[in-house]
Amino acid sequence: MGRGCLETPPRSGRHQPLMITKSQRCLRSSWPLPCSSSLVGAGWVWVAMKAAVGAMPCTWWLIRSCSGDATDQLAVALVEDPKGPKLVDLTVEKLREKLRSRGLKVSGRKAELVDRLSGTNYLVRHVDVPAKRRLAVRGAIGHGNWQLSLRELYVRPPELLDGVRNPLCDLGECSDQNCALCRLEKGREMVRPEFLEYCVSQIIQFSNEIGREGLVYCTLGCGCLYFDWELLDRLRREGVSVSQAWLVERGYNPRHNESGRVLRARSQFCSWFADMEIYAFPCARLLRQWVKAFPRVGQAHVVVQCDAVETLPILDR
Repeated sequence: MGRGCLETPPRSGRHQPLMITKSQRCLRSSWPLPCSSSLVGAGWVWVAMKAAVGAMPCTWWLIRSCSGDATDQLAVALVEDPKGPKLVDLTVEKLREKLRSRGLKVSGRKAELVDRLSGTNYLVRHVDVPAKRRLAVRGAIGHGNWQLSLRELYVRPPELLDGVRNPLCDLGECSDQNCALCRLEKGREMVRPEFLEYCVSQIIQFSNEIGREGLVYCTLGCGCLYFDWELLDRLRREGVSVSQAWLVERGYNPRHNESGRVLRARSQFCSWFADMEIYAFPCARLLRQWVKAFPRVGQAHVVVQCDAVETLPILDR
């Protein structure tokens, strides 16, 4: 199908992964990633909906769906045979042989090879947020004390809650005054909240249709993750089970100039969702490689692109 085509989805009984994009324009540079069959399948169908946000003519919401079923296996499939030797018992040469057969990097110490071959090298380890601090967040939101403001170049939630550090204070979203999505600018306050409600309704409908117990959520160019936190937290409170989150953000490269900020945000995000498997990738190429190497990992059921006006560098075209 041509990249510029807008057609209605096929009327078939097969359920399809859902992709939602928010941007200031129809971003063709973002299309190469979904075309990867290892991630979400092939045969894209595009439906464009202009945002009903008053005087925001350049704001678009795109829903993308693709053909191809997602596998039932949501957890990372370890490559070791239950009846065979464990990975840690294999020689370095044997480990490298297995890695090479899966198209994975073969350099590093034995512990790194085992980690890479087990499929967990991109898994983010984290600790849970204490219950008392979770209640403080809920209380601030419920009582209208959760005010977003400009801080350290991002629109962020309060730094303190009742004199105690907010466990989500490092999350953030775009603060560019020229961005049609900046909620701090007059007339744009409701663009993001409306988009959030739209995403929630679409994903709930999608999850009900496919009847899965746990969705795999993928977010592209996620930055400081405030929108993703809002969306996933809301979905869980609505009863939607999300088993995995795949985060793709070039700031996860330690040499990136925004690395410190986005890594702090990621740490808080992962701690809030401590019971969820969360994988972080500094580029889409590594995500595609990982999914291809471990086919039983499955495919993303929901792919969201938000706060990623230019995604070309992320997609490693």
